[in-house]
Amino acid sequence: MKNIVIISYWAGRTIKPLLCLLRQIDEIKAGYDFDLAVVCNADNALNTNFCLNLSDKEIKCFIRENIAYNIGAWDYGWRNLSDYDNYLFLQDDCFIVRENWLKAFVDKFYASQNLGLLGESINWKTTWEEVINNKFNVVRNDHSFNSNPMPRVDFYRKFLEIHQIDEGVTAEHIQSLMLFTSRPILEKIDGFIVGKTYGEAIASEIAISKKVMALGYSIETVQANSNFHYIAHPQWVRRRNRIEKWSYLIRSRLKPIFASPNLKFSSPPDTPISDTPIIKEGE
Repeated sequence: MKNIVIISYWAGRTIKPLLCLLRQIDEIKAGYDFDLAVVCNADNALNTNFCLNLSDKEIKCFIRENIAYNIGAWDYGWRNLSDYDNYLFLQDDCFIVRENWLKAFVDKFYASQNLGLLGESINWKTTWEEVINNKFNVVRNDHSFNSNPMPRVDFYRKFLEIHQIDEGVTAEHIQSLMLFTSRPILEKIDGFIVGKTYGEAIASEIAISKKVMALGYSIETVQANSNFHYIAHPQWVRRRNRIEKWSYLIRSRLKPIFASPNLKFSSPPDTPISDTPIIKEGE
């Protein structure tokens, strides 16, 4: 099978996290062969000669209009690289945690015929009603239909309704910091919905999982009962409480773990707009 890793990158932020991730991809054992692509969201001012290189692997580089955040970049990537069997989608500030990081996704995916989407974290394992009553559900100007701002969860449910996607009984969905799936699944769901606003980008994240689940497939984390086991992201670490942060830090020193040398718990000023925050059950 042919595997490809597609990384989204926004030209408006520093390139350092992307270079760090590429260095880890180059040095840390993946377990299976793969090709590599970077899709850059940029305005017209970006140098069209944008390119990256690794010591022994060619990187396919694309530049597209700066819309739809990481999901838009991922959708652009797979549509322009549609001859692969498996796709691992990453954001540029992800970092590798363990060896055999690609093998873990591929093996888990093909261990079950019912599996449609893999990630490292599942959000909102609860009913829609419980999410509605969460303090997260506030009215925001960037969550509006026909110029009418709406509570966030109402907006997401309306988005699913407009796109004729079954919202399901629960609000659970894979957090789109990293996703793994196959070409047949992407073809069946017609890729990702490319939203233009921040609200639509989050709604698109939810829609990916809901479209897969509506076809009868399951969504799962690559390692049961362990968030961000093979590939991690600073957003998750920043949102944990102090005990969880230190627990993760200790775990990230255990063999054969690879922690990001530049990982900080405070949000850097150039952090791009992120997707849905994690809501714990009962919050």
